[in-house]
Amino acid sequence: MLTKDLLKYSVTRQRRIFPRFLDTHNKQLLAVAQELIDIYTTGNGLSMEELGEMTHPVVTAYRSPVVAKGLNKLLLNRCRFKESEEALPDLRMRVFSITNTLLKEPGFDQLSVFRDELAKRCDSDAETLSQQLYSDLPIRQPLISLKPIEAEMLLHRYNTAQVQGLLIRAASMDLEIDEPDVGLRREILRFLRFFRLLATIRKTGTSRVSITIDGPMSLLQNSQKYGFQMACFFPAVCALSNWQLTASIKISQRPARLELDHTTGLKTHFTRISGYRPDSFSHFADNFEQLDSPWRIRKNPPLLDLGQQEIIVPDFTFKHPDQGVVHLEMFHRWHAAALNRRLKTVSQNRKKKQIPLLIGVDRFLSKDKATKSVLDGSPWFQEHGVLFNDFPTVKSILKGLKSFL
Repeated sequence: MLTKDLLKYSVTRQRRIFPRFLDTHNKQLLAVAQELIDIYTTGNGLSMEELGEMTHPVVTAYRSPVVAKGLNKLLLNRCRFKESEEALPDLRMRVFSITNTLLKEPGFDQLSVFRDELAKRCDSDAETLSQQLYSDLPIRQPLISLKPIEAEMLLHRYNTAQVQGLLIRAASMDLEIDEPDVGLRREILRFLRFFRLLATIRKTGTSRVSITIDGPMSLLQNSQKYGFQMACFFPAVCALSNWQLTASIKISQRPARLELDHTTGLKTHFTRISGYRPDSFSHFADNFEQLDSPWRIRKNPPLLDLGQQEIIVPDFTFKHPDQGVVHLEMFHRWHAAALNRRLKTVSQNRKKKQIPLLIGVDRFLSKDKATKSVLDGSPWFQEHGVLFNDFPTVKSILKGLKSFL
């Protein structure tokens, strides 16, 4: 996504913020995008430094260099560079040590003579040693491949990245979706979980859902990481047929309101929406299925209705052949407020066990004094709760599931 210096937007006196989207059919813009794409497509083997020298004239020649720089950055993000496999830190220490020795010896008044002797003692030649010494720096690593993209799609990607760059600085985000495709609607809600975003989700109609996400700027810790997760989630929204987004963005120490909807023409760059699952979720599911246990993970976990039109999206749903279904919801280091709300909800139903919900809490979050006090005072968590580091282990979850038997 785009960094703050590459964002282009305007803020009105009424504190409305408007991203300056590109015309994806503009011939001049398409030509610039294609020229940059061609450089990277044919640049295999060139270093980032060399590619920068080739793209610089294209970037500076366009009437808005900031836009061209943004397009160039998005292409760089699609590049894969070869990392050095050599033990270069050890080589550099050896060179520095030999250099220190040579500087104390006479007869090296000329730089070329000094370089040749240094290379000789390193069992190399001056030119090879010079190229090898810092070849592990990012700017020196050779390009291996570019993930293909067409010029028009690159312009669409730029427009989406503008919004993502703003959402990193969001204090909150409200989303209204009206999606008749039930499967897609469910997948979008699961994307919230995959990006570790906890939201208040309410069903407001047959196909309408209201989503409120607390943003990173309202948190004292991990705000940048949480904002990054929120920005990563946004392209999934663009796959919907009808949506409205309102967010409070902290710009120049003062909040501004961002309002967008499906009429903006923003397109998702996600190649898969339906059936998408991050590696961490897939690895957990694979490892759990290998356990000698009657519990099985349901491939299509249902949404869980908490009553009063509030819905949650479980991270996993487990089924026992005799004991029924148990859901797992994980709370990470920035989910303190949501954890408190959830514990209150389940505690109200503790005797009836109407909500078979296993609650997982990141140990980082549990170290907070206020949160620790809440966990210690929650009979539900003491009975049906597990702690984890970043992501639960299958054995800890299996132990938690047994608490429902």
